[in-house]
Amino acid sequence: MKKILLLFYIYTGIVIASILIFTIGSTGLLSYRNLQDHKAEMARNIEELEAINESLKLQLSMLRSDPETNMIEARKLDYIGEGEVLIQMDDYHAGNNFYRIGKILKFRMAKRDANVLYKLIGLSIILCLFLLHILLSLRRRRIGNGNQAR
Repeated sequence: MKKILLLFYIYTGIVIASILIFTIGSTGLLSYRNLQDHKAEMARNIEELEAINESLKLQLSMLRSDPETNMIEARKLDYIGEGEVLIQMDDYHAGNNFYRIGKILKFRMAKRDANVLYKLIGLSIILCLFLLHILLSLRRRRIGNGNQAR
């Protein structure tokens, strides 16, 4: 009977530790949900980057084929053509054409492995149940010995 109870305590502790690890551990459902969210964010970022890439490809093809576009872009960089005069005015700044480069995504994993904590909780439950069993057994013996003495 004692072996069965001890096995029951061990089984209970292992089940509780397993449930904790499966749900909130570093490889559990919450971590999986965080990875899924990061995956969706990466997919959105890829779509953004592809749109930026298409825009840049279009601009590049226009620069390669259209002399008017080259002239406009050169003027933005303060280049002038033959026979033109550059007039610079104080306190006037032409809008800079900066390109968007997309987002830099970084996934941060938890630094500590919480599974060790949950395993310790499972072991402590085993020990607590075992100690409770021993205390109840001693109490039953005392009560049984007290009834026999009378």
